[in-house]
Amino acid sequence: MRISRGGLRLATAVATLVALIAVTLAGAATTHLPSGAELTVTITAPAGGTTLAQVPFTVSGQASVGAGLPIKNTLLLTVIDVSGSTVNSVPGATCGNQNIHDATPNTILDCELLAAKALNVRAITQGTVRSVGVLGFGGAGSSSGSANDAFAADLDRGAPYVSLIAPETSTGPSGQDVDEVISSAGLGGTPGSTFPSGGNGFSKFTLKEVPAGTNYWAAVYQARILAASVSSAVYTSKIVVMLSDGDSTSGGPGGAPALQAFTAPVSGDPTRPRFFTFAIGAFAHCSTGSVFGDLQDIAGASGGTCREISNPNDAAAVIQGAIASQLTAVRVSVDGGVPAAATVTPTLPQTGPATVNWTFPVPALAEGAHTICATSSGSDGGGTGTTPEECITVTVKAPPTVDAGADRTTAEGSPVTMDGSITGGTGTWASSGGTGTCTPADPSSPTTQVTCNDDGVYTLTYTGTDSVGQSASDSATITVTNVAPTPTLTLSAGPHPLAGTVTASVAIADPGSADTQTCSIAWGDATTTTGCGGSHSYAAAGSYTVTVTATDDDGDSGTASKDVSIDGPPVVNAGGARTGLEGALIALGGSVTDDGSTTNTWSAAPGSGVDAGATCVFTNASAPSTTVRCTDDGTWTLTLRADDGVNPPVSDTIELTLVNAAPTIAIAGPPAGASALTVVLTSNVADAGTNDVLTCSIAWGDSSSSAGTVSGGVCSASHTYAAGTVAAVVTATVSDDDGASSSASRSFTFNRAPSCTGVSSSLTELWPPNHALRLIVLGGATDPDGDALTYTVTSVRQDEPLNGTGDGDTSPDAQLGAPGTVWLRAERAGGGDGRVYTVGYRVSDGNASCTGSVRITVPHSAKSGAVLTPGPGYNSLGY
Repeated sequence: MRISRGGLRLATAVATLVALIAVTLAGAATTHLPSGAELTVTITAPAGGTTLAQVPFTVSGQASVGAGLPIKNTLLLTVIDVSGSTVNSVPGATCGNQNIHDATPNTILDCELLAAKALNVRAITQGTVRSVGVLGFGGAGSSSGSANDAFAADLDRGAPYVSLIAPETSTGPSGQDVDEVISSAGLGGTPGSTFPSGGNGFSKFTLKEVPAGTNYWAAVYQARILAASVSSAVYTSKIVVMLSDGDSTSGGPGGAPALQAFTAPVSGDPTRPRFFTFAIGAFAHCSTGSVFGDLQDIAGASGGTCREISNPNDAAAVIQGAIASQLTAVRVSVDGGVPAAATVTPTLPQTGPATVNWTFPVPALAEGAHTICATSSGSDGGGTGTTPEECITVTVKAPPTVDAGADRTTAEGSPVTMDGSITGGTGTWASSGGTGTCTPADPSSPTTQVTCNDDGVYTLTYTGTDSVGQSASDSATITVTNVAPTPTLTLSAGPHPLAGTVTASVAIADPGSADTQTCSIAWGDATTTTGCGGSHSYAAAGSYTVTVTATDDDGDSGTASKDVSIDGPPVVNAGGARTGLEGALIALGGSVTDDGSTTNTWSAAPGSGVDAGATCVFTNASAPSTTVRCTDDGTWTLTLRADDGVNPPVSDTIELTLVNAAPTIAIAGPPAGASALTVVLTSNVADAGTNDVLTCSIAWGDSSSSAGTVSGGVCSASHTYAAGTVAAVVTATVSDDDGASSSASRSFTFNRAPSCTGVSSSLTELWPPNHALRLIVLGGATDPDGDALTYTVTSVRQDEPLNGTGDGDTSPDAQLGAPGTVWLRAERAGGGDGRVYTVGYRVSDGNASCTGSVRITVPHSAKSGAVLTPGPGYNSLGY
C-alpha cells in the first residue's frame, strides 16, 4: 500500500504522544534515539520519599531500549551490489537461492539478498523505520562512470513508479513488496539466468538494470538523491546500508572518487544520510586504497561505520545491526556527584528490544535528605542518546538512642520501676538470666514496672527500633530476692465424727511463681504427713490444731494453722429390764450422754408370746426416761437409739416382760325391774391388753344360758322368759384369748304393764253450752301387780275450730289440770252438728304404761247429740 507523507507525519505525532503518555504513567525517564527507538531508565527501589536506615543500601531499577513505543522517523535505504562478481558461489555457504532468475544457490548475490530481506524484517519489527528504499548498483567498467550506474528500484506494484514505501507494505500474495523486489534481482549475463535483458538489476515492478562493473560514486549519489526526496523534519534519521563484495572499478564523471558524490549537488532536503557499509566475502575489505574510493571512505564521510563480513553466511545477522538500537550504559549519581556505572544484568551492550535490571551500591549516608539519579545511554543507526535523569529523594535516618537506666533490686513478685529512655524510635524490653522470667507491665515503655517471678539476677535489655528497622539496645540488671511462700490451710467441713477422716488441702501463694514448694502437715496428735494435702483419722474425740508448713525450693518456709473438733459418739443406757401388766404404763429409766445434742428414739419389737398386731406406745418416744404401754402380754425388746448427727447412731436394748390382764365386764342394761319378759342384755367389756380377743356368755338365771356378741366393747344378748316369771338373776361373763375372765350379775324383778281398757271420764257430755270450763277426771285403769298408777293427759283435740261462728268465740277450749284431769269448755258452733272433744292419755306404774283416749261431746241441742266430724281436728289447748 502507498503511504502519503502527511499520513506519516500524523502517525508519527500520534506515536510520539502515546509514547509520552506511557512514559509519564510508568514514572521513567525516557528519550528516543535518533532513529526513533525508545530509551528508558527507571528506579524501582527504593521508592521515592522512602526513609532509610543509616547503612549501605542498594539502588535498583530497569533500563530498556527499543522495548517501548518507537517513533517512525527513519528512512532506510538498502544499496545492493549487483555487479557481475556477485555471481560467485561461496564454499560452505547456506544462504540458499534468494532470487527468481537463476537456480544457483549460495552465491554472493544470494547472501546479499538474504541480508537485505533480513534487514527489512528488522525494520518492520523495530518499528522505527517509516519508509524503505532499495537501490541496485553496478558499473560500466571504465574509469568515468555516470549516475546511471545505480538506480532506485520501483517498489509499487502499480503505476506510477514509487521508490519509497513502508517496510511492511504487502500488496500481493508473496509477502512484503520489498521482498518481492529484492527477490527479482538478477545477473543477465550469466549462464542460465532468466533475467529479461543482458544487464544486471531488478525485474520488479519496473525493470531496471546496470552494467556488470562496480561504481561506488553512482551508488552514493543515487542514495543521496533518494534521501533528499524526503524531509528531515519527518525523517530525522536517514540511514543507508550499502552491501558490496569488492572494490569500485569506476568513478563518477571524469573518474570522480566516491567521496565526491557527497558534494555533488542534489535537489530536495540537503541532509546527508548516514552510510553503513559492509564488505561481504573473503576477498572484500573496507579499506582498499582504490583511486575511486572504498567502503571505509564512504562510511567515514557520513559518520557511519564499515564492517567486513568474510563469511557471507553472517551477512543476514550482522547487517541488521546497522539500524539496530543498543543499550550501552546505565549510570547513577548520588547528591549530584560524578555518575558511576551500575551493575547491569545481563551485561551491556544489549541490542534492542531489550530490558535489563541494574543495581548500584550506595554507602551509608549522613542523616538527612539525599537525591539519587540514574540515566541510560544507547545508540541506533541514527546515532547515540542518553535519557534525562530519573531521580528520587530518600531520607536517611540515624539509629535510635537507648538507655536502659540504672540497675535495680527487688523481691520476687514485687514490681520495680525502670528508668530507661529512648529517642528516635520505639522500644521493647526483654529479659534473660535467672531461673524465672521478668515481665514488664508495658513492654514498650522504657519506664514501665517489671515483675520477676523467681529470685536471681536478671538482665533487662531495652531494644529500640525506628521506622526503618534500625535498632539499638542497652541493658540493666535486676537483683531479685526470694520471698517465703504463704500457705492457706483448708480443712473439710465439720462436724467430724470420730470414725471419719479429716481432709486437708493447701493453697500456696508465692510471689515467686516460678518457685516449687513442698509441704508437711502436723495433725495435732503427734502425727505428721508430707504433701500439700491429705486425710487423717483421730483415735480420740477432742479439739486439735492442724498446722501446715510450706517450703519453697529456696529453703524459705511459711506456716498456717486451723483447729478441728472431733466429735465422739453418744453413750446410751436403756436402763434395766422391766416387768409389768399388759396395758399398764411401765416406767423406763434410760439415759443418753453426749458432748452435744442428740436425737433420741425409743422403739419396741414384739417377742415371745406377743400376738400379731400388738403394739407399744411410748408416752414420749424421744425422752430417754419415759413410760410405755403395750397392747399384749409377752416379751418385748425395747431399744433406745441416740443420733448426734455426726457419728453413726448408738443403741441399747432392754427386755420388757408383760403378763396378761383379765378382761372386765359391767352390765349396762336393762336396769333392774325390767317390765318385759324379753330382756336385751348389754354389758360393757374391756381388757387392758387391747390386742386380746374377747368372748362373752350370759347365764339368764332360769337354767338357760347363751353366747353373747362382742362388738365395740359391748357384749350383747337377748332372752325371753317364760310367762309368769317374776324375778331372775342374770350373770354375764367375759373371757380373753389368754384364758382370763370376769363376770357381773344383775337381779331382775319383772313388772307387768297396767291395763287401760276400763279408763273413762267423769263427764261424757257437756250441757248446757254456756262457754264455761268443766272439769273432766279420768279413771278406771287397773294394774296386775297392784302398782300405784299415774294418769297423764297427753292431748286434747276437737272437731270444730277454736273460734268459729256461733260458738261464743272463746278460746282456748281446754286447759290441763291436775294429773289425770282436764278442763273443757262447754260450747259448740251454733250452726253445727255439735262438738266432740277427744282426750288422749297415758297410764303408768312407773316402769310400764298403757295409752288410750276418751270422747266428751257438746250436743247441738238438748234433743240431739253431737256428731264427730272426720279429720285430724283442732288442738283444743291452743298450741
